[in-house]
Amino acid sequence: MYCTIGQDPMHGRGRGMLACIDASKTGDITQSGCVWRYDGIERTIGSVAIHNGLLFASDLAGHIHCLDVQTGKPYWVYDAKADDWSTPLVADGKVYVGTKKKLVVLAESKEMKLLSEINLGSSAYATPVAANGTLFVCSQSYLWAVQQGAHEAPGTTSSNALVPVTGSVTASAK
Repeated sequence: MYCTIGQDPMHGRGRGMLACIDASKTGDITQSGCVWRYDGIERTIGSVAIHNGLLFASDLAGHIHCLDVQTGKPYWVYDAKADDWSTPLVADGKVYVGTKKKLVVLAESKEMKLLSEINLGSSAYATPVAANGTLFVCSQSYLWAVQQGAHEAPGTTSSNALVPVTGSVTASAK
């Protein structure tokens, strides 16, 4: 079990903790069940995302952390320079993190590689979601939908077209 520890964002920045706990232990598992601890993270209210042996977590200060899921060894930390309340999403070989200022897209890799930073027009505190071949990013003002092969919206320069969803949003099963 992976636990991020922090406080309400109203308390401001401060020290946090990320721990891997073996929940099969008994008694005070904070000691007997502790597999590893990582104290390089600040306060956070998000969860972690895990894929291919990599763990991704973000903190309120906007630092995005990549750790080895088995040992807790940090591979890299990226400073998004914007507050973050969300949980990272790992999809299609990428790590997506919505922040107060932008959507950050990083490579799912042991080496830190920034792929894109996209201004969404308002804060994105929610966790991005991938469904039915579409990435959905909710900001305070817009719901964005990104589809592979989509055409760029007029005035954009990114190879990933961000198109605000208009009208009603419905879910469909394929």
